[in-house]
Amino acid sequence: MIDAARLAWVRPGAWLKVLSIAAALAIGALVARRGVEAWDRAREAERPPVRAFLGLGSNIGDRAYWLAAAMQRLEGAGVRVARRSRIYETPAWGKTDQPNFLNQVLEVETRLSPEALLERCQAVERALGRVRGERWGPRTIDVDLLLYDEVTIRRPGLVVPHPELHRRAFVLVPLLELRPHLRLPDGRALATLLEGLPERSAITPLGDGAAPDAVGST
Repeated sequence: MIDAARLAWVRPGAWLKVLSIAAALAIGALVARRGVEAWDRAREAERPPVRAFLGLGSNIGDRAYWLAAAMQRLEGAGVRVARRSRIYETPAWGKTDQPNFLNQVLEVETRLSPEALLERCQAVERALGRVRGERWGPRTIDVDLLLYDEVTIRRPGLVVPHPELHRRAFVLVPLLELRPHLRLPDGRALATLLEGLPERSAITPLGDGAAPDAVGST
């Protein structure tokens, strides 16, 4: 602990030296942090793209608008939306006493790490007014990381494949629309998992039921 009585005898010039050293250390730490961030961005730019799948959902307000806004905001540095499923009207799951959802699945090509991609999803939710309150409750937008390449991740704050993927027909239906033969990293076929979910019959495409869209195609 610093003795205040002794400090009173320190020459004024010494204080300036101390402050200068402290400022130099602070600036050095800031420069180092920015250097690490720049290095991380450079590594992401060099990383070969991988395929990932994101699930979108909304049951508040203009649901179709929220889905479109989320897709637009997801695209950017390190993420390209390659294909999108049709939009589906789906009954609420988990907590059923709420309005129906609109759900959609995006297939993206990304150079982001799984952690960075999850952060992008959560940043989009925040930007579009998502408030995390009641579990499985109503929301303007939900953006879930469903699958990332063929990897399995189990760590605090990040689980891939999504832990509820195999139980959610409202995700499996649009996901299989994009990739009918898709399997989980453990080898289980998603089509087989969907067959065991009776609620799949309540999930219906909106509009004329057009085929899934390759984003940017003509």
